[in-house]
Amino acid sequence: MMRFVDSQKTDQTKKQVSVRSRYPHDSPSEALAEQLGLSLVTEDQPGGSGLWLEIGDRGLVLRDPLEPRRVISTAFDSKRWQVSRRNPLGRAIGRGVEGVVDATAGLGGDAALLVRMGYRVVAIERSSILGAMLSGGVRGTKWEERLTILTGDSMTLLATLNPSPEVIYLDPMYPSKRRPSALSKKSLRVLRALVGDDPDADQLLLAAREAASRRVVVKRPTHAPPLGAKPDFYHQGKMARYDVYLRGAF
Repeated sequence: MMRFVDSQKTDQTKKQVSVRSRYPHDSPSEALAEQLGLSLVTEDQPGGSGLWLEIGDRGLVLRDPLEPRRVISTAFDSKRWQVSRRNPLGRAIGRGVEGVVDATAGLGGDAALLVRMGYRVVAIERSSILGAMLSGGVRGTKWEERLTILTGDSMTLLATLNPSPEVIYLDPMYPSKRRPSALSKKSLRVLRALVGDDPDADQLLLAAREAASRRVVVKRPTHAPPLGAKPDFYHQGKMARYDVYLRGAF
């Protein structure tokens, strides 16, 4: 759930996150901090401020020092594997679709749902921190068979995908306190702190409509206006609306 973070925002984000090592000379944590350009703090001398990024038993997790017992992780640990396509999202994606690109991956909740619905998914996340969490969450698991993680700007990457994506799915952050979300309030606050409110989401929609071979699906709060142009049609769910933009209809 994020996109379009300029360099100043990225620098500010990295100042808010530190890699926390479990012990001195923790080589994996040191390598992670160097890879992401983050500061390194130790368990006995935490220092720093903001969030901690840690290497856990199931991949990378974020922890708030003010609430150290609670961790935020990616969405790839659910025991429920198969999900029917007979729901508003499945109807919005359409029949006969094999692959979907989630261009606003965030913590991977929507990408995980799409995989469970039987699609092959490419998930794109611009934040290097969230991208590392996503990659670590699927590495060495059954998710790797149907889910590919790309870290970078969707505006650039969508045009380079070959073959062209059948369907591109967008769920940009919506700057409203009433936004419904499957994420906990804590997770949503962390995402906002990392990625902001997607002020250029309308530009991402234009890029997605250029890149998709069949359609673009945009998830919106039920009360929200469409993102950009009026959609060709939509499917209404209990907590969200899925606006559909067909290829060739603009």
